[in-house]
Amino acid sequence: MLLMLDVSRHRETLQLEASVIYEYAYERALINEVLLRNFVALAENDLNDRDSIKNYASQMREHYPHISYFLLYQRVSAEKASELEAKMNADGLAGFRIRILESDFTEKQLSDSEQSFFYPAIFVEPKTVDTRKLLGVDGYSLATNRMAMMKTSYYLDVFASKAYPMQSGEMGYRLFHTINPALYTDQDGHQIASLVIKADTLLPPRSQVKDRLDVLLTDGLSNELSHRRSHLEASWISNQLLPLIEERRTIDRFGQTLELIVTKQVFFSEVGWLTSFLFGTFSIVAFLLTYQNYRRRQESQLELEELNEKLVSEKDLLEERVQERTWELVKTNSDLRDQVKTNRSLTQKIISIQEEERRNLARELHDEMGQSLTAIRMDAHLLKNSMDKESQSVEYQAVESIDHIAQRIYGVTYGLMRALRPAALDDLGLTDALNECVANAHLKSAGIGIQTEFQGPLNEMPERLNIGCYRLLQEALNNCAKHSGATSIQLRVTREMSPDQLLISIKDNGCGFEPDNNGSGFGIVGMRERVYGLDGNFSITTAPGNGTLIQASIPVL
Repeated sequence: MLLMLDVSRHRETLQLEASVIYEYAYERALINEVLLRNFVALAENDLNDRDSIKNYASQMREHYPHISYFLLYQRVSAEKASELEAKMNADGLAGFRIRILESDFTEKQLSDSEQSFFYPAIFVEPKTVDTRKLLGVDGYSLATNRMAMMKTSYYLDVFASKAYPMQSGEMGYRLFHTINPALYTDQDGHQIASLVIKADTLLPPRSQVKDRLDVLLTDGLSNELSHRRSHLEASWISNQLLPLIEERRTIDRFGQTLELIVTKQVFFSEVGWLTSFLFGTFSIVAFLLTYQNYRRRQESQLELEELNEKLVSEKDLLEERVQERTWELVKTNSDLRDQVKTNRSLTQKIISIQEEERRNLARELHDEMGQSLTAIRMDAHLLKNSMDKESQSVEYQAVESIDHIAQRIYGVTYGLMRALRPAALDDLGLTDALNECVANAHLKSAGIGIQTEFQGPLNEMPERLNIGCYRLLQEALNNCAKHSGATSIQLRVTREMSPDQLLISIKDNGCGFEPDNNGSGFGIVGMRERVYGLDGNFSITTAPGNGTLIQASIPVL
């Protein structure tokens, strides 16, 4: 009982000491985050003011020497890599060259890489003989960095890389934070700021840790990052007969899990003399039983730790798979990453990509399928002309069948091309394309009359605005023909010059619907998101039996 009281007292003391060390480590991690956010804010204030960025990085390193260096990475597509190299050399970074590093830090040629883009380092502070070697190194090609760079690009927040051995032999890690993507008109040029930090600096110096404490910092896989070993070694008797008490704390920051383990071996000199005497007497009598029980508990503890390790490993494996799948989705819909702040601009980007794909597909159908079908028909005509027209041979009928089938396939192909991309939009302009869209809606066959009014220089607007207006009208007319039961439609498309904006109004006298009814389909949602993606305003006014009015205003930028 006396021993339990003494151990309980030591455990309470250890909990207090562990809390102090944890607060120190957490505060250091928070300082690192604040420094990186300030670094990003300064860069966002003026992306070209390298002197201010350099001065800030230099001053912060003087105040916080635990930061090894500051870095800026810039995204560049594989096609424009040589342009960035030339620009950086012209800006004073002589010998700047984009380099890819393998896992063993050997260089790999850009031509041998399957990456479609790179993130080379374009800024480093301090700039020494060693750190200059980092300029041009593709940070994304390093496996320890890749997941953190993906996350910060997607979530626009601070994320840490996996721990890795630095050139000094110490363990370190990097913090990443993306520069606001809204500051860039294109993905190329997008920058990510980074701090390189020694993991050892998260723990207080040995002089600030009590002599009999052993402090260990590990990552989520129990890999040792830093260790403050106890200066005093317990005797064999203390190790065997007195307990080793332990406190654990977990630090979850930046998508990174760190575990702080503080242990202490209880010494006989720390236990009261009466307790020592009684415990010594009891230990002599019951040593074998105590030792056996101790070993069983140790084995149970080891089994539990192994089970925990397996669970952590399975958890990490699952998280890795989820992250890989997430990255596939991000890569497939790269523009969706801005959805955290603005779903509207993301929708427009997706629509732009979709329209570009439709245009490419329509072009491929026209260039490949159209030419092939024309060649088939020409060959068929040549064969027919070489045969007797009065002949009813199997060969003559087969040639005629080939000609008819090729003609029918060509008609289907032409319809697909027109559905994928309105040719009039590229050849004649928006006004004629809208007239064609009205004609293709087959409103007359549905018993619907339409009044159209087009005003202003509609043929002098940007491509993204033209296709957006066309698709909005196409969807609205399609909905009206299928669902409204209307007999009349009033369509008005006007471009006002002060301010420069496009006004669209579509009104029918159909059955209308309940605006709050979520079962109304995705057509209206698609129209709304298309307009919002163009920084415009969208409204729909309707009620059962009162027709429908769709209005949109889009700035012409």
